[in-house]
Amino acid sequence: MERRTLVGYVVEGSPELNDVCLVKADQSDEAELEAVAFAIQELKEKLHRFTVISDHESVVSEIKRGRARPSSRPRLAQVQLELESHQSIQVDFLGKNPAHTLLNQKKHALDRVRRQT
Repeated sequence: MERRTLVGYVVEGSPELNDVCLVKADQSDEAELEAVAFAIQELKEKLHRFTVISDHESVVSEIKRGRARPSSRPRLAQVQLELESHQSIQVDFLGKNPAHTLLNQKKHALDRVRRQT
């Protein structure tokens, strides 16, 4: 069975831009990479300059490392290409991620709906 995971992002000072989506991810590093890619895709046309902050240090290190071959890690290669193409977008590491609060709220709401049905 394919595992689905909620990922999301928070735009400080602009809650109307916050968003969550469901992705295919079996591992936490896959989910975090999907979250970074999701944030970049959704925000690159809405904000001129922004930094995606991740609490997953190894994913940030991978993104900042040399370019991955698309055949080996397609999503990683896509994120790296986006960052090369959009110099005004950055990815940095931060220990505590405010998107977790948004994700937990969404998860609890979904759990309540499932229990009611």
